[in-house]
Amino acid sequence: RHRALDPTPNPKSVAASFQKLKDSVADLGDIHIAKTWAGYIDFTPDFIPVIDRLDRPEGLVVAAGLSGHGFGMGPITGRLAAELAVEGKPSLDIDAFRLARFSDGAKIVARNVI
Repeated sequence: RHRALDPTPNPKSVAASFQKLKDSVADLGDIHIAKTWAGYIDFTPDFIPVIDRLDRPEGLVVAAGLSGHGFGMGPITGRLAAELAVEGKPSLDIDAFRLARFSDGAKIVARNVI
């Protein structure tokens, strides 16, 4: 199956990451890589995702900029985006994730970012 925007994994990066894994976890034994894939990471200027419903075009919901954390944040992001699309408001306070923070002068500081 073909994926859109399907970049080729970097063999040197894959090998280096795999070696770090084997060096870190001695009990892995004789393992090998069966398959690799790569993807693009989308992020915002402040590295905090945008989860918001826009006024224009009417009803547009944006959920983007997960900085590679989409696998972990996907379930709650999907839930919040669905709530915004269907109900017009989320069940949680997502003010820090609004798109307008880039134009209204708000200073959002990412916490727990390494």
